[in-house]
Amino acid sequence: FMHPQMQELFIKYINDTVSSLLKSKEKNVNSQLIITTHSSHILNSKIHSGNTFNSINYIVNDNKHSNVIALNDEKVKPKIKKGEDKENKDLIFLKKHIKYKVSELFFSDAIIFIEGVTEETLLRYFLDNHSVLNKYYISIFKIDGAHGLVYHELIKLLKVPSLLITDLDIKRSEDENGEKEVVQISTLAGTTTTNKTIKKYNNDSEQLENIPEYYEESNIRVVYQGKINGYYATSFEEAFILTNYDNELLNTVLKEMRPKVYKKIIGDDEDKKMIKDNSFKLHKSLSNGKSEFASSLLYEFITSGAEIPMLPEYISGG
Repeated sequence: FMHPQMQELFIKYINDTVSSLLKSKEKNVNSQLIITTHSSHILNSKIHSGNTFNSINYIVNDNKHSNVIALNDEKVKPKIKKGEDKENKDLIFLKKHIKYKVSELFFSDAIIFIEGVTEETLLRYFLDNHSVLNKYYISIFKIDGAHGLVYHELIKLLKVPSLLITDLDIKRSEDENGEKEVVQISTLAGTTTTNKTIKKYNNDSEQLENIPEYYEESNIRVVYQGKINGYYATSFEEAFILTNYDNELLNTVLKEMRPKVYKKIIGDDEDKKMIKDNSFKLHKSLSNGKSEFASSLLYEFITSGAEIPMLPEYISGG
C-alpha cells in the first residue's frame, strides 16, 4: 500500500539493518524475516540492494499446484562453454538489468521478448486488441540481440510461458563499397545467420537451410521469420512489409516516410507488387527511422479507420 519509491527504500532499510546485525560481534540473531509481496518494486530493491538472487522464493502455479522455486545466483546465471570467461559479467548484467527492465516478469502470466523498437510499439497494440490475450498480464521486454541469452536459465526456472521473437539476420555479401547487397532472398539454401540466439538453438550452427519453423525448450518458444509471399525477411520491418505489401495504411506510411524510395519502387503504374519484390530495399531505407516508422504506423492504426495490417505469421503463431 506504500508509494513505489517508499517500497524500494523500505526493503533497502531492512536489508541494511539485517546486514548491520550480522556484522556485530555478538551476532545474536536467532530469527527469520519473511516478506511476501506482489510488488515488482520490492523485488527490484531486494535484488539490487543485496546484489543477489539468493533468499528469494518464487511461488508458481504448476498444473494447479503451488510450486516453490528457491532462487539463487548459481541457478539463474547463464551457462557458458568451458574456457569462456564471461560468467561473472553475465550475472552482473542480469542483476543490474533486472532493476531497470524485467523484475515484473516474476508477476507475468506470459512474457514476450523482442529485439526492436518497432515490435515493442506495435505488439502492445495488437495484444490490447486481441480478444483472448488482452485478458492476461503479458509483459513485453525489449532485449538486444545476444543479451537475450542471459535470461534463459531464469526464464526456465520461473516456468512462465515465454516467447522469444528474433530475426533471421541473414548474412549477406557486400559490394566493393562495403554495402550489403540489395538482393531479395527467396531460398535459404546456402545461407547463414549472424543471430546468436538462433545459433544456440541450432546446435551452434549458423546454417539456415534446414532450420525448423521454431524452436521450443521447456517453457520457451523461439520464433523468427519464415517464407512470406515468396521471400525470406531479415528483420521484423521487412516481414511486416512483405505480409502487408498491398495494405493501404502501410503504403500511406511508407509513402510519407520515404517518398523518393517509394515512388522509385512502385513507378508510375503504382504497382504494389513491387513493394513485395523490393522489401529488403525498403528495410534498408528504414534502418535509421525504425522508431518513426513504428510511431507513424501506430498513429494510423488509432486514427485513420483504414484496415489494420496483419502481424507476420511467425509472430501471430507464436
